[in-house]
Amino acid sequence: MKAPAFAFYVRDWLSSPSVELMSGDAVKAYMYLLCRAWLETPRATLPNDDRILAALSRVTPEKWKEIRSEVLSCFIQNHEDYPNRIYNDRLLEVSNISDNRALNRKNKTKTKAKQLAANEIENAIAFKSDSEKRLIMAFVYYRKADLRKPFKTIRGVQSCLNKLRKLSGGSFPLMEKIVQQSMDEEWQGVFELKESFNKKPAQQRPPGVNFEKLARERREAERLQKSSTEETKQKIDQQIKEAGLNV
Repeated sequence: MKAPAFAFYVRDWLSSPSVELMSGDAVKAYMYLLCRAWLETPRATLPNDDRILAALSRVTPEKWKEIRSEVLSCFIQNHEDYPNRIYNDRLLEVSNISDNRALNRKNKTKTKAKQLAANEIENAIAFKSDSEKRLIMAFVYYRKADLRKPFKTIRGVQSCLNKLRKLSGGSFPLMEKIVQQSMDEEWQGVFELKESFNKKPAQQRPPGVNFEKLARERREAERLQKSSTEETKQKIDQQIKEAGLNV
């Protein structure tokens, strides 16, 4: 799909010697032709026909003859890539920039949309124990469901696990505390355990907690709250309607 608009570089336009030397009618015609050329196929080109160019410029054939040389000085004619057409090299450059940006956005969206499946992670990473695997998978789920910042690569998950092992010194209870800290603080990564967090009463951080279950329960609570709000709104709207009130 063609971009519906093009970037208009004001400084370039006002400082262009060709534009500065144009008459008012020529400037108006030039702008009309640029806009039309943006919508043409190939983009930035126009038919090399004086009758058509005069009509597209919104001027009479007589006026076109007067301003023709001024306007066409900004277009390239008889190029082998565009037979029987004229084109504006600056507009073509802007078109290429626009297309490249659109392509980059599209590729970025595709990359963003791709998310790691749980089995991909489990098959690719060598966990030392089932408990370690459950803990990491819970953190993966938390990143995806709660933060909306899912891991994009296996390498990212492995890096997180390596750091967690290093911070905990291989102690699984400490690994749990570090992960719990990240979830409580809504962090994307894992970090050295804060002294204040480590001193919290044990009952606030029960061992063996099912982090994935907690994340699911939190999401479900948010969904039910939203559903309840919508239901209440519908009831109020129905009461207003039955009372014959207009708001």
